[in-house]
Amino acid sequence: MWHKNQKPHSPLPFPLSRRRTRSYQWWEKISIATSCAGHCATWHRPQLDSSSQEWQGRFDRQTPRKTDCARGLVVHTSTAGKIISCLLFLFITVLVCCLFLKQRSGIECVGMKSETIKNFRKTVWQHHKKNRRDFPWRETRDPYHILVSEIMLQQTGVVRVMYKYKEFLDRFPTIEKLAKANLRDVLHLWQGLGYNRRAKFLYECAKEISEKHEGKFPKDLNSLKRLPGIGQSTAGAVLNFAFNIPTPFIETNIRTVFIHHFFKNFKTKVTEKEMLELINKTIDSDKPREWFYALYDYGSFLKSTLDTDPAKRSKIYKKQSTFEGSFREKRSFVLKLLLNNKLRETDVMKHLLDKKLVGKQNPKEATKQILSSLLKDKLILKDKGLYFV
Repeated sequence: MWHKNQKPHSPLPFPLSRRRTRSYQWWEKISIATSCAGHCATWHRPQLDSSSQEWQGRFDRQTPRKTDCARGLVVHTSTAGKIISCLLFLFITVLVCCLFLKQRSGIECVGMKSETIKNFRKTVWQHHKKNRRDFPWRETRDPYHILVSEIMLQQTGVVRVMYKYKEFLDRFPTIEKLAKANLRDVLHLWQGLGYNRRAKFLYECAKEISEKHEGKFPKDLNSLKRLPGIGQSTAGAVLNFAFNIPTPFIETNIRTVFIHHFFKNFKTKVTEKEMLELINKTIDSDKPREWFYALYDYGSFLKSTLDTDPAKRSKIYKKQSTFEGSFREKRSFVLKLLLNNKLRETDVMKHLLDKKLVGKQNPKEATKQILSSLLKDKLILKDKGLYFV
């Protein structure tokens, strides 16, 4: 039996508007396919006699042509057919979702098995037992000392940090001392580590903790993340290493470990959300402090032994530009210059030209760009045409 809005030759068991011209989406195609498969269809040639009762009143505005009737399809549905249709549709939907989730996670779509977690932890702990690294910041639970080390270790090698870490804490042993210091003194001491904004964030963070938290570090993630320059990674590190509170976070070595173990056959870039879910599932809640140090060490080992760092397959991965000749080098040079002098724009330009740091740029425009960038980050000040820290 045909629906009154369905053409006689239509193979679909539901009405179609004659004006419908858009193409189907993939989920609609699955629905159509399963719906058709679940119906009991019978091919036969309808009566060609125009006086047949079957045709009377069916199409009051259109009389089917003989060619249409000759290839007509009459579809009869049954309760069994509808049940088969629903079950088939459900089966295909579940299958597609499972395949998609398995591809996205690199593990079973129903969740990570306890055996997988157990084996992963065993691998990390075994490596840590034989190859644990000792650093001065691992011998303390002082949240201030740990914060200093974590900020210094961002995009800076361990060897340089070890020397500066001791020097910094000798000069500013407590968070109160740092909060009362002058930003110029902090930046002076920071020279050699690069990324001077980190020093400014650390200084501002110390001031806020001293003034708003009475010198005590907050012990919850959201409060820590509200501090200047503190994100998920640094806040998580402080909670784990200082307070032994299990908190998932991502750091470059941790990223290497999880992509290497759980996303080996991953064809697209790995998101931070996907990794955080796995980190949260595998975290050793009994001893999170030592667990994350173990991940640090294992990730460092993988980077030194694998041909390619797995972290490069992260969605947020961005190759760091070389320092020499970069804008960072020019900023660093000008900042160091202004730490000891109050200079006008023309004086800064002369120093840049003497060091051949301008390159092919217009010297005046290059100097303005550097000074504007430092002013925007509040690393320098300007007063009556003079620039200084």
